[in-house]
Amino acid sequence: MAKRKKKKKPESLFSKLRQRFKEQSPILLFCLGIVVIMITYYWMYNQDFFNNNINKPVLKFYANVGSGLLNILGFGTTTGESYISNPDFSLNIGKGCDAISPTILILAAILTFPIAFKLKIRGLIIAPVAIMLLNLIRIASLFLIGLYAPSLFEIMHVEIWQTVFIIFCLVGWLYWLIWANKQQKNVVA
Repeated sequence: MAKRKKKKKPESLFSKLRQRFKEQSPILLFCLGIVVIMITYYWMYNQDFFNNNINKPVLKFYANVGSGLLNILGFGTTTGESYISNPDFSLNIGKGCDAISPTILILAAILTFPIAFKLKIRGLIIAPVAIMLLNLIRIASLFLIGLYAPSLFEIMHVEIWQTVFIIFCLVGWLYWLIWANKQQKNVVA
C-alpha cells in the first residue's frame, strides 16, 4: 500500500512573523533595551532631582580633579562649584560636559547585549572609569586650549572632543564585544 504524502499547509502570515521575530529577537531586544534605557536616562537627566543630586556633584568632581591635574602641571588653578580658573582663564564645566550620557550609552549597550552577565562585569567596571579618565583629559586640554589657543577652543570643545568621545565609546564597546565573544566561545568549547 502506498503512503499518501500529507499536504503541507501554507504558513500563515502570523506564523511567518512569529518565526521571523524568534530569529531576530535578540537583536530587537538589544535595540529596544538601549532605546528604553536611553529614554529613561534622558527623562531623568532633565529632572531637578537628577540635576541637584547627580549632575552637580559630578560636575564639581570633574572641576576639582581637573583643577588638581592642572595644578600638578603648575597652572595654579582654583575651583568654584563647576568652574576651574586661574588669573588668565576660566572654564565652566557645564551640563553635558559631565560624560554621563556616553557612559550610560555604553553601559546600556553592554547590559542589553545578549551574552552571559558574568562577561558583562568587566565592561561595566572598565567603561565608566575609562570614560571618566578621557573626560578629565578633555577638561584639562580644553583649559590649556582656552589659555593658549582660544581661537581653537570652540572647535575643540564642540567638534573634535565630541567626535573623540563617540569613536572612543564605539571602539571600547566593540573591543569589549570581541573580548566577550571570545570568552564565551572558550567556555563553550
